[in-house]
Amino acid sequence: MPAMQLGYCRSMADYIGCAGAIGRYLLRRGKPVVIVDANGPVAGLSGVYSEAHGRKYSRGPHRPRLGDLADTELAIYGM
Repeated sequence: MPAMQLGYCRSMADYIGCAGAIGRYLLRRGKPVVIVDANGPVAGLSGVYSEAHGRKYSRGPHRPRLGDLADTELAIYGM
């Protein structure tokens, strides 16, 4: 099934507020699924939570924000 992945969002609250409009836009273009970085089910979004990619690891005192995949291997090299 064709899908899009959210690569960067300033905050998950911003995405949740626009998720309906984004979903309708992508559905008209044949992309019915949006994959979002999350630690569990996201309140305000309907869908399925899956731990398909395993655990997330980070170094340093500050963990990366959810929805910020801009500097990850996934964004740089693709799936």
